[in-house]
Amino acid sequence: MKSWAPIWSTIVDSSIWDEDDFVVKVFLTMLALKDADHIVRLNAYQIAKRSGRNKSEVEVLEALKVLSSPDTKRVGEQEFEGRRIKMVEEGWLVLNGDKYRSMVQLEMKRARARKAAAVQREKQRVMDEIVAANAERIDPESLSPAQRKRYNLAMEKEYKKRSKLVEHQGACAGAVQAINDGLREA
Repeated sequence: MKSWAPIWSTIVDSSIWDEDDFVVKVFLTMLALKDADHIVRLNAYQIAKRSGRNKSEVEVLEALKVLSSPDTKRVGEQEFEGRRIKMVEEGWLVLNGDKYRSMVQLEMKRARARKAAAVQREKQRVMDEIVAANAERIDPESLSPAQRKRYNLAMEKEYKKRSKLVEHQGACAGAVQAINDGLREA
């Protein structure tokens, strides 16, 4: 079974990063190999083989001991007293697996919402352009209520845009007039 695990950038600020390299590598290996229920169903020898060259079963056992012990590097309150894994009947449970899965789900939900909002804005922009280009040729009475609402919004936007243009043109004309009056007086 292929699986994946989120590795948040905050891991480099975690106290795990203060551990020996072999502990970090074993932990990252376990994150990559855990099942959907956050259990790594391997023994120390198998984890050593999967952790790459030069990892002995003794090193993995030491890493498992560190990872399953309370975190003494931080003094603040921590979930599971800073333990990262727990031995279970089937292997090793990654303790914060559900927390990080929830964070991924929330981030994915936000990404979908951002994408949907962008699509909706693009649809509205295209509709506004169509309405503005065809304002004189569209009979608002022939539109559905939803289309009429979009049409009215687009017409309001177009009116505001044209009003600002007229104001700007008026301000420019006033400035030009003031300059001309100043030149005549000079």
